[in-house]
Amino acid sequence: MARISKSNAAKFNARTLTKLQAAIEKDPEIDLTTKWPLRYSDRLHEMRQDVQIENATAMKSYGVDDIRALIRLSASAEIIFPLSDTLQDLLGMCNSTEMQSQCLAQRLVDVIGLSKVVWKGPFARQKMVLSCGYNIILKAVRNLDDTTEYTTLAYLYQYKPNIAAPKPLVWPSLTTVQKGLIKEQLTPIMNDLRSLLGEGCKDIRRHLRRSIKPILTVDEFEDFLFNSDRPGGEVFVEVLRQLSLATQLPSPAIVFTHGDLRPENIAVNYENNEWTISGLIDWEYSGFYPKYYQAIRCTNCMAPYKEKDWYLFIPNCDSPKRYKHWWLLDRAREVRNV
Repeated sequence: MARISKSNAAKFNARTLTKLQAAIEKDPEIDLTTKWPLRYSDRLHEMRQDVQIENATAMKSYGVDDIRALIRLSASAEIIFPLSDTLQDLLGMCNSTEMQSQCLAQRLVDVIGLSKVVWKGPFARQKMVLSCGYNIILKAVRNLDDTTEYTTLAYLYQYKPNIAAPKPLVWPSLTTVQKGLIKEQLTPIMNDLRSLLGEGCKDIRRHLRRSIKPILTVDEFEDFLFNSDRPGGEVFVEVLRQLSLATQLPSPAIVFTHGDLRPENIAVNYENNEWTISGLIDWEYSGFYPKYYQAIRCTNCMAPYKEKDWYLFIPNCDSPKRYKHWWLLDRAREVRNV
């Protein structure tokens, strides 16, 4: 996994700011003009001009609404997780760390330029998936600091190598019988995932919200969900808490959860007149959650007037039908955000 770093102009400003802050800490009344870089404006203008030329060229090649237009030759890149031997060969990686830093961004731009677009979302400027050949898929995401997807894939590779994980979108064209067969295939996959027990979570609705401390029990998880930035009035929250099964029954098991199960993230192959599941993708929302939580996440985007029949084919182990009380409680809790 690699990350494209900031432009030279951005890094120049960051270094300047760090230097000025250090000077202020040493002497709060210092004359900052004595610490300003020589030819600051001219140097910054030159750096920004180089980037603007690159941006214009890239956008002309790919279009404005394309994440590839934002990946520049002038940017530097860093490797934050080890690359496979196949990927290192594709990138022509050098042994020298210094050489890697200098040539990685160039090689990434070259490889991306020769890649084929496999998938792009409604906002392709934010996220795209590219096929680089040699069975290598590149997922490019803008401004991503969360590495959950990578660490999840590494975790599954170690503990559940039989789980199909990273191949594109045919659900609307399937017959009811074919959709039912996909549901049947999903059930053992989801059950296998749920056999992994553990802890750790984040709440993703309209906005991402992370717990500032470890969550180890369902009671703590429910407290986390209730204590949002907009929890609602005291009476409203207390009524919902009284409805929570966490206070009435033994706590549900905490199991491994995909977190974003929907047709767009289920890859299939068509062979011998049958559709078979070949992989599950997009694991960035995965983690250990109460066993009922996948049912809630599966229907997170369900709206009263959107006729998507996927919600009728959710595997039984993750279906709202199995966790009616928890599902309805979360729907009531969601009213706070309306």
